[in-house]
Amino acid sequence: AHHNLRHIVFGGEALELRTLKPWYARNGEATRLVNMYGITETTVHVTYRPLQAEDAERRGPSPIGVRIPDLRLYVLDEQRQPVPVGVSGELYVGGAGVARGYLDRPALTAARFVADPYGPPGSRMYRTRLAVRRPTIAKHAPISSSQSRIMPTTAASPMTVSSPTTTRAAVRPMGAGPE
Repeated sequence: AHHNLRHIVFGGEALELRTLKPWYARNGEATRLVNMYGITETTVHVTYRPLQAEDAERRGPSPIGVRIPDLRLYVLDEQRQPVPVGVSGELYVGGAGVARGYLDRPALTAARFVADPYGPPGSRMYRTRLAVRRPTIAKHAPISSSQSRIMPTTAASPMTVSSPTTTRAAVRPMGAGPE
């Protein structure tokens, strides 16, 4: 059936890319399919990724793309310092898109929305509680490039984050087991 759709945006749950094979077989790439990843604490979305037909051939986690321009991504240790290559840390999100906190939940707000020492004075960042490990060479720890790439996975398998300065990082929920 012919249609005039220009964009289809996926969000909410992890996208199983292989389920898009029939779409691409019938429709090609005339309609732009976009995968988005986000958390409520960042006013819904953190990243986006326009998809291509070859993505439907991928196995494993779906790529969720580049950061939304008003956000910054960091990989930090327990003292909120940038982690070196190969060392696990926690993924933090900073920037204008991060919420100010939780309504009527000051203790939880204080625990999750913390000062952002890498952003402008007075800025906050959100603790995602996702463990991240940078297995390849990086020039600096904050993942703030618009070229950052993130791929989600289940708690049992790693997530990856990469950019021109960080080519890969494995991510899993804190306490998900040994590295």
